Amino acid sequence: MKTIGPMNRRTPTEPIRKQRTIFYHSPQSADRPVEFYMHMFPEDVSLGIMPIGGRTKRPDFKITISPANKQAQAIIATGLDRRNSAHSLAESVCDLFRTVAANLCLSDRVIYEIVYLEERETKSLIGFELERVNQSQLIKKHGQVFQRLPPDVAKEANVSEMILLPKEDLIEFRPPKNFEKALRDVRTNLSRLDELHLPELALRANKENIPYDFKAHMRSMNLALVEAVKPVGWYARGSYNQCVTSYYWIRLMLTFEEFKIELRHSMLATLNDVLKQIGQKLGFEAKIEISGIPLRIDVTDALRKLDSGGVPFTEIMNAFKLQ
Repeated sequence: MKTIGPMNRRTPTEPIRKQRTIFYHSPQSADRPVEFYMHMFPEDVSLGIMPIGGRTKRPDFKITISPANKQAQAIIATGLDRRNSAHSLAESVCDLFRTVAANLCLSDRVIYEIVYLEERETKSLIGFELERVNQSQLIKKHGQVFQRLPPDVAKEANVSEMILLPKEDLIEFRPPKNFEKALRDVRTNLSRLDELHLPELALRANKENIPYDFKAHMRSMNLALVEAVKPVGWYARGSYNQCVTSYYWIRLMLTFEEFKIELRHSMLATLNDVLKQIGQKLGFEAKIEISGIPLRIDVTDALRKLDSGGVPFTEIMNAFKLQ
């Protein structure tokens, strides 16, 4: 196994970034409705997927690599969060997971390019970075993946309008299989609810003297919200608490915890597969391990306590606090 090269900040000159993709903004629909639920939902999943900044009061929480290797750990921590090379491994992993989790709430997959860093003098690979790629810019053709560029962008960058991207240099994060359809349904349902402009309806009713009961409308919206989020159990920041019993609300909360646990496991498995591939090029062997956070068995235990009726609801949910 070859020796890992020096870290980026120690090189006398900036390394060469072997990036293939070209960043550009895709045009957005001008008539896209103002989002409410589809803003809150990804944000709540993001905030609850990992301890913020890798900091938590949970005494057993830690993120390590196996086998232990300080040099490899530093390269991984820097590679996962290129904005701040001083980040710890825990902070970098948590920040990446929060970003990926939020974006998986908005689309079926999240894609990154692995950008390798090459030392100018020796031409050896000394590190990597992850560069987000807009999936709408990617197309598959004859079994290969290309980034499609607008003519003006390609001309300015002096590259082809179709950039070939080696599959081994792309990371594709996906939701866990048992929640894939559920998450897609929630996304569709919440988008539909976002299209119902409550203020506009209220103003129109007032202006045109249409019989309108604001409380009845809100109750109907909240009941629809319960059905919309049921597949993943999102609590919608208490929006529908008055419409369901405490027992049912806790069961939904536990479904939400299970969803986040499965999502976390799926992202970790994908990341470790990628690190195995990166390590082969950079000369290290490493697998990220996360401990001290809720597991599937904790959801099973919480459901048992809930059904027994002998444990307060607050105590049941305390086991899932990350901060």
